[in-house]
Amino acid sequence: MEELSALQQGYYYLSKHQFDEAKRSFEQLVKGECEDAHPYIGLLLAETGLVSEGQLADLPKTLESYPLFMKGLANAKGTYREGLLEIRAKQNLRLLKKEELYLELQREMTAELSTKEACTRLLGMVTELRGYKKSEEIGAQIKVRLEEIESAERA
Repeated sequence: MEELSALQQGYYYLSKHQFDEAKRSFEQLVKGECEDAHPYIGLLLAETGLVSEGQLADLPKTLESYPLFMKGLANAKGTYREGLLEIRAKQNLRLLKKEELYLELQREMTAELSTKEACTRLLGMVTELRGYKKSEEIGAQIKVRLEEIESAERA
């Protein structure tokens, strides 16, 4: 491992899902004022349990809310910068779609949940939202209602 730079080591550890080791490698590089984007983005990947930049679009909060992403973006140049901007745009689109689905889920929750089919459909929406905002709490409410319906059917 000694022949690899700290940056290469960090990405190697990411590829092996050894996030603590990757984090240590990247932290060495971002001490002080680092002018390379890769260590900041690598550290963000290690802290969030991701292995590649493309996965950043799947993070639950906007990339702008991650200081490491913003430092990386500020230092990124050329095609790497363009790639990060594309990932940010992709993520913004995904979050917009999640927000629309979340609002639809909230609207549907105000309707009467009287059938197993309605509850099952809404649980599918909760699954698609994967922890977005309060979707897990809504999912728990739907599961309780579904159990009530199934108990009434058995009685």
